[in-house]
Amino acid sequence: MLIKNVNPTCNCSDTDIIKVLTLCGLWDDLIKRDGLNTEVAEGGDNFSAGEKQLLAIARAMLTPKQIVLIDEATANIDMHSD
Repeated sequence: MLIKNVNPTCNCSDTDIIKVLTLCGLWDDLIKRDGLNTEVAEGGDNFSAGEKQLLAIARAMLTPKQIVLIDEATANIDMHSD
């Protein structure tokens, strides 16, 4: 499920997750699927490369760290999202 993928430690509220997914530009598309209950296939095969990168950014935003290293974080994201 998407919620477990984005929030593996289960320490964020649904509201926080939705807010971050909205900021990343993913929430509107996820609502059309099954929202926070959207299934994530093995390797994220049911998401585009850009969507997977946005999910990784959302996860980083939900995990408070002082340093986050992201290599080519927006390489597969469309220009509007970038």
